[in-house]
Amino acid sequence: WEYHKVNKKLNLLRKITQGYVQQMDSLYTVNRELKEENEKIRQQYNREQDRTRSLTKEKEDLIEKVSVATVLKAYNVVATTVRFTGSGRERDTDKASKVERVKVCFTLSENPLVEAGLKTVYLRIIRPDGITITQKVGGDYTFEFEGKPIEYSDKTDVNYKNKDEYVCMHWTKKSKTEPAMVGEYKVFVYTEGYQIGSTTFSLQ
Repeated sequence: WEYHKVNKKLNLLRKITQGYVQQMDSLYTVNRELKEENEKIRQQYNREQDRTRSLTKEKEDLIEKVSVATVLKAYNVVATTVRFTGSGRERDTDKASKVERVKVCFTLSENPLVEAGLKTVYLRIIRPDGITITQKVGGDYTFEFEGKPIEYSDKTDVNYKNKDEYVCMHWTKKSKTEPAMVGEYKVFVYTEGYQIGSTTFSLQ
């Protein structure tokens, strides 16, 4: 009788164990399927991320190209240093002791993408020692560029009509007796928050 009871319990335990094994097999199968599905989702997510990054880069590149395309350019920037004759005429000179005016001429490019209208153009001439020559020290001769005020040598308003526009600007030396500085000068042209042209000239 005792043997029969033990054997019955063993058979019951075997059935329970088989049930656990089947459940474990089922869980293992579900877990494997979930892992495979998760891997597919991860790969798909990575592909979507790559696609999003690619689209974002293309959008940024396009915005940059459009931004560049809608900026005016100053071509053929030429700086001429002159002195005045007794009759008031200008004569070219590269002598620091004689120069009285710096004249900068350039062409604002034709660009149908730029909004037509009045454009304020700034001229900045920098001496060999890095100082901007200007008509007056202080805030009267400054404009904002890249978030900070910088000095300018001259400015002019141009009625831009989406066609090539020839522009000349100048700076006249204030002192008649003090000579200009010897060395290389840098010239920059700006409008609407952009540097649109540059050149250099030297005095000896």
